Amino acid sequence: MKKRLACSIALAASLCATAEYPVAAQAIAAEAQSAAPSDNAVSALRPSGEMTLIGSEQLYDRPSDDAGTGLYLSPQTIAPLGFSADTGFFLVSTWVGDKWIRPREGVLDNVEPVETELVPDAPVYLFDAPLIGLNSGKTLSGPLHVIGKWRSWYHIRTHTGDKWINPAYALPERLRPPEEPITLDTKATLYKYPFGLSGEVGVIDPQTILPVERGDEWHHLQGDFGDGWVYIHQDDKDRQPNGSEHVSISQSKAIELARQRLGFTEEYALEGVHLLRTDVSSKRWSVIFYKKQDGTVVGSGDITLSAGDGTVDWFTKRDTVIVPGLSELANDPAALKQRMERLIADHSPASDAEWMLDQTPANPLQNRWNRLDGSSASFRYIRTVNGLPFPDNYFQVTVHPNRDEISYDLLWSDNKRFNGIEQEQRMTQEEAELAFADAFLAKTIYRTPPVSRDQMSPVHAIVPRLYDTLDAMDGHWIDSSGTMEVRGPVTWKPLAEMPGENLNLSLEQAVEAARAKLGLPADVAVENAREGSRSWLFQVKVPPQAEDRAASYFVEVSTVSGDIVQCTTDNSGSFSWITVPSISEAQAEMSAEETLRHLLPSYTHQLYRVRSELRLTDGITVSNPEYLFTYQRRIDGIWGDRQQVTVSISPVTGKWMRLDNQLMPAAYPQSRPSLISKEEVRKLMLGRYRVEAYYASDSVLLTNPSASIRYRLVPTTESAYKSVLDAHTGEWLDFYTLEPEQSH
Repeated sequence: MKKRLACSIALAASLCATAEYPVAAQAIAAEAQSAAPSDNAVSALRPSGEMTLIGSEQLYDRPSDDAGTGLYLSPQTIAPLGFSADTGFFLVSTWVGDKWIRPREGVLDNVEPVETELVPDAPVYLFDAPLIGLNSGKTLSGPLHVIGKWRSWYHIRTHTGDKWINPAYALPERLRPPEEPITLDTKATLYKYPFGLSGEVGVIDPQTILPVERGDEWHHLQGDFGDGWVYIHQDDKDRQPNGSEHVSISQSKAIELARQRLGFTEEYALEGVHLLRTDVSSKRWSVIFYKKQDGTVVGSGDITLSAGDGTVDWFTKRDTVIVPGLSELANDPAALKQRMERLIADHSPASDAEWMLDQTPANPLQNRWNRLDGSSASFRYIRTVNGLPFPDNYFQVTVHPNRDEISYDLLWSDNKRFNGIEQEQRMTQEEAELAFADAFLAKTIYRTPPVSRDQMSPVHAIVPRLYDTLDAMDGHWIDSSGTMEVRGPVTWKPLAEMPGENLNLSLEQAVEAARAKLGLPADVAVENAREGSRSWLFQVKVPPQAEDRAASYFVEVSTVSGDIVQCTTDNSGSFSWITVPSISEAQAEMSAEETLRHLLPSYTHQLYRVRSELRLTDGITVSNPEYLFTYQRRIDGIWGDRQQVTVSISPVTGKWMRLDNQLMPAAYPQSRPSLISKEEVRKLMLGRYRVEAYYASDSVLLTNPSASIRYRLVPTTESAYKSVLDAHTGEWLDFYTLEPEQSH
C-alpha cells in the first residue's frame, strides 16, 4: 500500500519521474535542496500519520505560500515527518531533501491497510481515486485483490495498476437482455452509469423503447438522445433480493429454515425477506413474520441466518399464550411465578438453557419490568451460562390475569461462543470492586444542576459509571460513551479574561460582541432578532463588498457572559456532493482551533479535543460534508460535565461553518479539591451497588459470535439510578438538583 516518494517534477512541462534530470532540472533541484526547513518551524511540528494524496501537490522550501519550488509530489501514500498547526503545512522527506506541502487537491486520512479478496455480486466500476463521477467507465469482476480500505471504498491491485472501487458503483446485479420494451410515462433522467450521482447525460421525453440491457430497476438505453441508464422504481414485492443468485441458501429455503427455527406455522404471514451483507465476504438472510388476530398484530418474529450454510445467528419472537384460570393466581405470587417459569421452560429455544429472574430494582425513570399495576405484572428473565448471567438473551414476560393471558418477548442467540474462563483465571471480586472505585475517582467531574447552571457553583462529583464495564481477564475498560482521543489544550494560557458576572447584555451589546468576535465590518445588517431566556438570537448580513466572508451568520449570544452560544454561516451551501475532502483532518483541526481562539478566547486553555469525525457523501445517502471536532472543558485536570464545544469545518474550503457552544461561566474552585479515599469510595459504592461478573457480547452486531466475561455495576436500590457522590465530602446527592438525598 505505501509507496516511496516519487521523483515527480513539474516545471514548464511535466518531467518523467524515472528519467535522468536535464541540466536545468538538476540546478533547480540543487537550489531547492539547499533551502533547509527552519529549526523553529520543525520544532513546533505535531506528529502526523500516513496520508494518501489524490492529486499532485507542490513542494515548498518553507511553510509559506510564497516559497514554492516548482517541483510537485505525485499522487501517492506518504508518511509526513510532522504537521505545522500554525501554517497548515506538512513536512515530508523527498528526493530533494525535506520539503513542505499543503494538500489542496484532496487527501485521504486513515486509510486502513487490508489484505483480502473481495468478490462483488456484479462487475464494479474502476476509479483512480474515490471520487464520484470520475470513474473510467471500465468494470472489473471478482475475485479482487484488496490492499486497503477507506470508508466504503476499497483499494485494489489490478494488472493495469492500483485502482479504487465502491460496491455501490457497479453494474446491476441481475443484468440481462431486455424482455420487452419499456414505457416512460413522464420525462426521465438519463444517467451516464447505473447508479445515482454518476452524472446526467440529459432528460429524455416520454416514449416506449427497447433497452439494450436491463437490471431489475436500471435500464440501459441508446438512441438519438444519447447513451445512458434510466431508473424505474420497482415494488418490493416484485424485486428479487440483490445478489440472491450468488448464495447457497435460496430465498425460499431461508424462509423454510426460519419457520422451522421459530416454530411458526402458516398462521404467521411473511412480512419481508432481505439479503444483507454483513462484511466483505458474508451475506445473511433477514426474515420477518407476523400474526394478526381481529386486525391486530398479536405475534411476530425476526430472524437472521447465514446465506452460505443456513445457520441461525439470532432471532426475536413475540407471542401471547392463553392460560385458563390465570386470574385465580393473581393474589398468589408464588403460584404466579411458578406458572411463568413453566411457560419459559415450554418456550425456551434450547431445552438445556437456564434462566434467572432479574431482580435488579427498576429504574424509576423507565420502570420497564418487575412492576405490578393491578391489571398486569411484568418481569424479565435472563439467560445464564456457566453460572453467569448473559443479559443479551432474555424473556420479557407480562402477565394479564384479568384476561388469562401471558405475553412474552424473547431475544435469543444461536451463534454465541462463551469463553469458559475458570474463576481463578479472572480478576477477583475484590479486585474488580477496587477497579470500579479507582474509576469513580479518576472520572470525577464538575457538575451543576441543569435548572440553575448560572446560579450555583459546580460540585466536584463522582458519577457512578453504570454502563462502563471491565474486562475480567485483562482489566481494560469498555467505555459506554466511546473512547475519547484527548488532545490539547488549544492554548496553554487564556486569551481573554473569564466573564465574572451576569452582563445582562442588551441586543445592541450582543450584536457588537458577535461582530467583534467574528471580525465583521461595522456596517453589518441585523435581522430577525428575538430574545431567549438567557440569550439574544439574530441574523447578521454582511455587505457584498466584504471579501472572503460568508454572506450571513445566524448567531445566538449569551446575555450572561457575552459568549457566542450558537453560530452558523452560509459557507456550507454549495458542497453537498463531496466524497473526498480537499484538506486533511490536521488542516481542518487547525482551522477549528483558530475559530475557537477568535470566538471563545476565555476558554481555549481549558478546551481539549476529545473526538473528531468526517462526514461525507457516502455514495448512496446525501449528507452535509463537514469535519466535526468536539472539545470538552477541563478545569485543573477535572472535566466539566456537559461543557462541550463542537466546531464544523468545510472539507472543501477549510473554513468554519458552525459552532455549538455548551460552555458555562461558573465559579469553579481556584485549586483542585481534595478527594475522599478509594477505600471510602468502595464502601459507599457497595452500599447501593454490587459489582457482578457476567457475559457480554463483544460487538454491537448480533451476528458477532464472540462473548467475553466482564464486570459491571448493578444498582441495588432505586435511588442508585439518580445519585452522585460529592467527591470532597462523601455525601450522596440527587443527580438533578445536587441537593443532599433524603434519608429513607
